[in-house]
Amino acid sequence: FLCITIQSEDIEFLNAHRWEELIVKLLPELEKFYLHYHEGVDSESEFSVYPGGPNQFISSFWIEHKWIFEVEIITKSIYYSVRPYKKRWFDYKNNKLFDSVELSKSSQLIIKNTNTDEQLRLNILRVLNVVQIYHLEISETVSSDLLMILLNLLPQLNTLNLYFLSLKESKMSHLDKSSIKSSIKDSYKITKLYLKK
Repeated sequence: FLCITIQSEDIEFLNAHRWEELIVKLLPELEKFYLHYHEGVDSESEFSVYPGGPNQFISSFWIEHKWIFEVEIITKSIYYSVRPYKKRWFDYKNNKLFDSVELSKSSQLIIKNTNTDEQLRLNILRVLNVVQIYHLEISETVSSDLLMILLNLLPQLNTLNLYFLSLKESKMSHLDKSSIKSSIKDSYKITKLYLKK
């Protein structure tokens, strides 16, 4: 069992290849691994490019250990986590264990207490620098405009879990909406939807 929590502006601490190397060399019998990396986000700050490219935490090493990657955006912070897999609401499939392909698409983003739509959009772009998101959970009321923007940013989504969808009058122009709807329609992959009230 190993649990590490890091709060830093240095994204190198989230380098999956280095963690894999450390575990293979020093802790080859490790069964449970928890890594929590907290990034404070300033809307004016530029974000570092993630070393080695996105999706490092879905290599065969991480899948064989059944350690999955999740991200939470809470206000002006992004929390990246690696943890042992356990079933989530969208994982139930005839009580079968998921295979490696399904585990490779287990990356989840949870959104809570966002400030502005633009800040959220920028935070998601930061996250996509690290990992492709397949599952989205929004724990607050979201406008239809924002939902369209999120679906456009996250074209590989398989599942969507919404607290409440607001159908307030739109602030987007008709042209913007049409453009986003068109791109969403072309790449729509959501197979499971859960609406809470």
